[in-house]
Amino acid sequence: MYQAFLIVTLVGFLYFLIKKRRFDFFSLAFFSAVVYFMPGLLGYVMEPKPSRSRYVGWVNRPVPILDETYAVMMAVLIGILLGVIVYDLFIDKDRPFTINIPGIEYTYLVATTIAVVGFIVAIIRLGPALGSGDKAELLARFGHVYIFWSYGALIGMVLSYLRKKWLPFAVCMLLLFLTYYLTFIRYYFIIGLMIIFIIHLYNQGPQRLIRKWKYMALAIFFGYFSFIIHSLKIPLKTGNWDFIAHNNVFGLKYTLAIIGSSEPFWVQAQLNKVIKENFHVGLEHLTSIIYSPLFFTKELGIKVYQFNEFYQPKFYPFVDAGMANNIWAECWSAGDWPFLLFFIGIYATVLIIGCLLMQVRNPTLYGSVLIFFCFWAFYIHRNSFLTQIPFHKRVFLFMLIFFAGSVLYKAIFTKKERGQQAVTS
Repeated sequence: MYQAFLIVTLVGFLYFLIKKRRFDFFSLAFFSAVVYFMPGLLGYVMEPKPSRSRYVGWVNRPVPILDETYAVMMAVLIGILLGVIVYDLFIDKDRPFTINIPGIEYTYLVATTIAVVGFIVAIIRLGPALGSGDKAELLARFGHVYIFWSYGALIGMVLSYLRKKWLPFAVCMLLLFLTYYLTFIRYYFIIGLMIIFIIHLYNQGPQRLIRKWKYMALAIFFGYFSFIIHSLKIPLKTGNWDFIAHNNVFGLKYTLAIIGSSEPFWVQAQLNKVIKENFHVGLEHLTSIIYSPLFFTKELGIKVYQFNEFYQPKFYPFVDAGMANNIWAECWSAGDWPFLLFFIGIYATVLIIGCLLMQVRNPTLYGSVLIFFCFWAFYIHRNSFLTQIPFHKRVFLFMLIFFAGSVLYKAIFTKKERGQQAVTS
């Protein structure tokens, strides 16, 4: 199965590198899947094991990948490839369209303003815990204000970039960086940079990606740098410069050690484990999805179950930290191969819809599409259904709020401007 996995991966690489096409959500989905299935290339995952040390409760140990785990990863890659082939061969892609919504051109400004206000309030709430290295404590102190800061900055950054408003763009970039630095949550910052990357390549039209080796080299360097910096997040935050000084953090040995034990290796460990233990949760737990569109479910006393709330207590009760989810493991555990294949089809279908919507000729709506579907194409590989849906819910809701704010801002500004013109005349 290892050889078959390598062949599928190679075929996918050749298609996306050589085929003359735009860089779109299918491109992002495939390369993201390869990153998260990177353990398959090395033949092992990192599974938590109880530690014999009295100072450390658990450690990650390499575990060989099962044949059926390889089969699941190949099914996802093949699903993406079949989806992009259908899209490239049978769907008319050259049909740009325009949607004009009066007043939304100031959405970038409203989003940036909300992000700045959210950040200021969050810092005030944080107080003396500003230098804490405890992620749970930080998020608890931030509360819901953190969401306004992070989503406002992400939306503001993308829309400011598309409208070439460089001051708001710089402010939002700084706020996204601070999101990463202060909370150790990196996906807002990473997705923002990914979207800038996509905008540049997509706007160049159909092309063979292999000829864009500078972009590829930049993407590889960025991926490498993000792995290294993320491994140093706590020393950098707490000022543990001795750790950084005594480790050759950009050396080959440290790099291989960090990449070989990075997030993809323990995310795929979950897939490996549920298959090995034949762990099935059934489809019943997905009924919680009906509550996903709601806000403040915790305050309302509504329990929404994530997949790791089922497998972590059973297999890793000794792990004293939350573990990321794996939606492909959840699909297999919920409904075995029939449900897994069904959802892979849904995944590819949504990518097709996203690629078609990328043709909208309105900067604000185009940016909204990019943000919404980048979460779907990229971040789905380490989430569960009950963590993925809230991302899209929040993007959708914040875009509506910022649209309304933009329309209101334009109405007030226009009215004031007309009043001044009337006075001067």
